[in-house]
Amino acid sequence: MKAAVTLGADLTVGSEEPNAMAAANPTGFLTLPFHDRERAVALAAEFASRHPVHAVVGVDDDTAALAAAIAERLGIPANPVSAADAARNKAESRERLARAGLPVPAFVRLPAGLPAAEAAIRARASIGYPCVIKPLVLAASRGVIRADDDAAFAAAYARVGRILEDPEVAACGAPA
Repeated sequence: MKAAVTLGADLTVGSEEPNAMAAANPTGFLTLPFHDRERAVALAAEFASRHPVHAVVGVDDDTAALAAAIAERLGIPANPVSAADAARNKAESRERLARAGLPVPAFVRLPAGLPAAEAAIRARASIGYPCVIKPLVLAASRGVIRADDDAAFAAAYARVGRILEDPEVAACGAPA
């Protein structure tokens, strides 16, 4: 926001929640359903049909992917949607980096819902200990837990499972 002010650029802030100042500045705020990408993109395109939009900037994992989709729809240069989606998914990122020949730590992708003891056995067989368990799309180290043996892995895997069951996290859909 400071950069836009410094540049003298008009700025519209997109948010999931309506802003109390929106009525006073209708081009300054746009309410978008971030977890419904198709609808958010349609609303942004409708807004852009009335008010020129020259750039779309996300501020976190979720909004970066949404910003890429909006930019694509508006024909604004930006990262491809597939790249933004891959960047926010830890397994997809590592798989793409590995395919490109870049070094990545050893990893295994385990489905949610496995019995914790079975998940621990698979992890030990695939990557060994110590290791780190992490959900695919959560940010700010949420659910990132170190495990040094089968018992610690099973406990951490169960804890991550509970995190993924949280309604706010479940709203992320299948990528979580």
